[in-house]
Amino acid sequence: MIDDSNAYHQLRASGINGFTSWKSFYETVTVILKESFGEKMHVDYNYYGAEPPKERNRSRIQRRNFFNKLRKEGINVYLGECQKQEDLSYIEKGVDILLALDIYQFSVYQYHYLIIFSGDSDFLPAIERAQRNGSHVIAILSKQIHAYRISKIVNEIIWLEDILDRMEQDYIYR
Repeated sequence: MIDDSNAYHQLRASGINGFTSWKSFYETVTVILKESFGEKMHVDYNYYGAEPPKERNRSRIQRRNFFNKLRKEGINVYLGECQKQEDLSYIEKGVDILLALDIYQFSVYQYHYLIIFSGDSDFLPAIERAQRNGSHVIAILSKQIHAYRISKIVNEIIWLEDILDRMEQDYIYR
């Protein structure tokens, strides 16, 4: 489960601007997971983000194209929304709650492993509940980002830099 804004924050801290194929990122993570937990592991690809509001038409079209590309690659996309603030800035709404609900719901459905690419401590209650339901929660974190609270609660960490080292470099925008 990838938290769009948090993942990009971590990627940029590691000198990465994005991927030509997010599926390649997911597939690299899958290889690492199967090495650690067995070949029979089934992996779903889930991405959580938001489209810019209508008045930001160019950005909205770019993001819509991005999300459509993810879907074509077989990645499940879940979208919140962006809302304009009084200071005319924009803020994402609903993305974190969508991800938190899935963390909990997947644990109820007895998913043994939940992998979260986010260092956002807002997910701590959902992670704790998932662990109480028997799920093993793994966080993908960058060594460049201080995610102290989430790193202390998850069962394991996969370092983003280790994933990037194993990915085909042609898929990485630096």
